[in-house]
Amino acid sequence: MEKSVFIRDTGMTVVEVLDELAQGYNCDQIVSRIPKLNVSDILASLKFSADIIRQHIISEENIEINGEIVLRAHNRKLIDLTEIRKIHPRAYESWLPNEDNQLVDLFKRGHRIKEIAKQLQRQEGAITSRLKKLELIGNKPPGRFSNQQ
Repeated sequence: MEKSVFIRDTGMTVVEVLDELAQGYNCDQIVSRIPKLNVSDILASLKFSADIIRQHIISEENIEINGEIVLRAHNRKLIDLTEIRKIHPRAYESWLPNEDNQLVDLFKRGHRIKEIAKQLQRQEGAITSRLKKLELIGNKPPGRFSNQQ
């Protein structure tokens, strides 16, 4: 049976708070998203977690964390690019001039946004944003572009 450690009378567990932090939310964002929590709850969760690790890790043992998490700030939130880049390897990377040329060419030849995204290894939203920046499409709502579908 899995045991949970709850934070006072909030109904929230320490693990849920840690998950919020791992997703890139800062304390203020978490409190804003989950008003029943306060900054002290978040700090207490971190202290509790650190204490558990100290109690269960013998100092003579060397433990290495070999995973890599690639984070990117976007709209005041940190985004974990690790999973995104498994599907879209060029996600959130700077656009190279040859990519812009390829994007323009594919779009002008009538390729769909989804096809272009796959070929350029980027997310569909990135393709749409870049097309707007290059003034090839306007600021119409999604689904109204002739090449979108």
